[in-house]
Amino acid sequence: LAFSPPSEAQKRILPIFGAHPLSNVFNQTPVLLVEGEDDERVWQQAIRSGRGSIRLHPCSVGGVTELAPFEREVADILNAVYDDAVGYSLRDGDMNSSDMEDVGGIKRMRLHCRAAENLLVTDEVLAQLRIDWPELQRRMSEWLAGNAAHPHFAAMAAFADSGFDRRNGDLKEIRNDLVGIMGDRKQWEVIVGQAIAYARDGATVSSAYSITSFLGQLVCDRLLGLHLSPPITEAGGAGS
Repeated sequence: LAFSPPSEAQKRILPIFGAHPLSNVFNQTPVLLVEGEDDERVWQQAIRSGRGSIRLHPCSVGGVTELAPFEREVADILNAVYDDAVGYSLRDGDMNSSDMEDVGGIKRMRLHCRAAENLLVTDEVLAQLRIDWPELQRRMSEWLAGNAAHPHFAAMAAFADSGFDRRNGDLKEIRNDLVGIMGDRKQWEVIVGQAIAYARDGATVSSAYSITSFLGQLVCDRLLGLHLSPPITEAGGAGS
């Protein structure tokens, strides 16, 4: 027997197994490792809004650099306790949509957009908030014209300079500003989580700027049970 102090990963993961680690709770609701607490809130909302159709246990690891150690720890736990158990980990795209090798029972995925914030400007979210992309672009341009002293002006201007690149633009600083410009008061994680759940229920569109396209084929297949055919079309740039 090898003894060691419990790691941070073990402290966060072991409670997910339930009262008895040999129960089937973990297999029924597998862990989903995500980079940060905002990603965790997005998926928690998707689970709530999915009313049982999305069965996952999101767990923030505290940053992308912590994902690999957590993946190894959880893979070791799965291998020690269960036969053929599966868990998942999800990274931001960060301009890289290449597939990743799995780590034991941990199925690794990337978003097919820069980060979860980019899901906020997908076609389904805009439709949910009763606004279309040309109108949002107009409002963002108007916001820039009247908010030169705003602390997020530079970040919004950089998004505009990218051609309002919905897939790859850096929206982290301006995500809450965008919600206000869209005319809503909900937290952005709630809005995006609800849209993911609605997509799971079939309320999605077929376009390069759909939420399923930004999530990516593997995420839709593994986490939402959406077996999309033909494959999602990948595209960069802004688009309308």
